Amino acid sequence: MKKVKKTDQPLRSHKGTIYPQPRDFVGITFAYEQRAVSVDHLQVYLARYSKRQTAQVGQITPSAVSQVIDRWKQLRWVFTAKPFASPQWVWPSKEGMQALDLQGTASTPAVGDFPRYHAATHIRFALEEQYPDTQWISERALRLQSNNKYADDDRSFIPDAVHWRKDGEEEKSYAIRVDVDILSHEEIANFLERMLDNYDFIEYYATARTLHVVKGGMGIMDLDEEDEGRITILKVEDVGSYKLIG
Repeated sequence: MKKVKKTDQPLRSHKGTIYPQPRDFVGITFAYEQRAVSVDHLQVYLARYSKRQTAQVGQITPSAVSQVIDRWKQLRWVFTAKPFASPQWVWPSKEGMQALDLQGTASTPAVGDFPRYHAATHIRFALEEQYPDTQWISERALRLQSNNKYADDDRSFIPDAVHWRKDGEEEKSYAIRVDVDILSHEEIANFLERMLDNYDFIEYYATARTLHVVKGGMGIMDLDEEDEGRITILKVEDVGSYKLIG
């Protein structure tokens, strides 16, 4: 698979010691959880930790996020790249992961992964807004919980995230899947079968282009009424009028 070319390497500081700030730790951890994060999403996430009211509601300014990323680069904590016309992307380096004691391997995302990462982060924001005080467990965390049993490019056993939310008095697990590429009906059906065995519900987000394929994959399954009711297929573009990148 084609790898994205890094447009720059983390920079060393020649002007003295760079001291990390509290939101550096939450920002790097967020990029780590999502594998890579776009600058537009980073603006939104870091606004949650802003001590002052932001000029634009719900996000910090482009200049503020640029300052944060520059500091990360000076600390050698991140790589950045611009695989498409926009936006810029950030992901943690080996040094950044070691500094924050984050487990796993630092790797450069494939170009084809960025649109899915962007859609998944958008969906995370939407669900966290709709269901406050819930827990989002990232795909990366799920792989670590499985003792890295599955390869990073094997998505057939691991959802893109698990979202725990209240259903009445009980918390229920929702396996989150985001697909922007077309898969076979068999791949989709096999994934859904595995998720039904492990989680309470499944929310499968597909694009306008792939929605009919996902429904077709579900259609070849021999589901009873109860299991069919545990699966919800949604169109990514309908979540907050989302527009795909790439």
